[in-house]
Amino acid sequence: MIMESSPPVPGRGPSPGADDGRSPLWYTGGMQKAVLIAVVVIAVAIIGWALWPAGSTPPPDVSPVEAVPTPDLEAPEPLDPTPVDAPEAVAEPPPAVEPEVALPPLAESDPFVRERLEPMSLPEPWLEQGDYVRRLAVVAENATRGTYPRRQLEFLAPEGPFKVVERGEALYVDPVSYDRYDRYVEVLEGIDPGELAGLIETIEPLLAAALGELGVEAPADQVFDTALAEVMAVPVLSGDVELVQPNVMYHYADPDLEALSPLQKQVLRMGPDNVRRLQDHLREVAGALELAP
Repeated sequence: MIMESSPPVPGRGPSPGADDGRSPLWYTGGMQKAVLIAVVVIAVAIIGWALWPAGSTPPPDVSPVEAVPTPDLEAPEPLDPTPVDAPEAVAEPPPAVEPEVALPPLAESDPFVRERLEPMSLPEPWLEQGDYVRRLAVVAENATRGTYPRRQLEFLAPEGPFKVVERGEALYVDPVSYDRYDRYVEVLEGIDPGELAGLIETIEPLLAAALGELGVEAPADQVFDTALAEVMAVPVLSGDVELVQPNVMYHYADPDLEALSPLQKQVLRMGPDNVRRLQDHLREVAGALELAP
């Protein structure tokens, strides 16, 4: 065991007679014994001179007790300075690189896209539409401008009429009308966000080509980011929603709601619960696409 010397006491200098910074008690063998005897003799002489005045009987001789020499300690064996070999670092394998998918031409892309849509359990009427990439491009481009592409999305028209309730002279949205959109939201919630994001990323070159046909020069991810922001800006209402009917069509009595874009008002008609669920799902998709929801 390696012994460490005690640290020096602050404010105290080296011991007298020490010329190498060590206390004389570190001397070994006969020298240490002689020093201890001399110290005892001198101490006794000084005490006798101080305590016994002149003319008094001197105290009996006191023979100093011979100090027992401290046996020398064997020096510890020096440590082997040879460093211990550290275990060799295991090189991590490089990340697997997924092979690039060979995309078909835009005009021939329906079989390619449908093959990847079928595992998402979409209703058959949705899959029967065809022209998937161009349809998606039109919807995204229209959404950036706040318009609702009815022709491209007419297969999503809800069943049953839009209903209102009258209370005195005021008109309100009948909450029953919101139920018409429940099944659409349920279908969207059943699609894995990562799987949907992966499909969009795969067909992004096809989307860019379809957007180019519409005269859109912005990158596809920027188009989707803008379209997503339009939907996420739809407010989630609470309580009754009042309407007015200046003509055949209904309008929102609240001017702020009526000032929303056509797309936002269409989303608003889904009802507050469906709007919240739709926006939550789109947040997950945006996170998978690394877009800002």
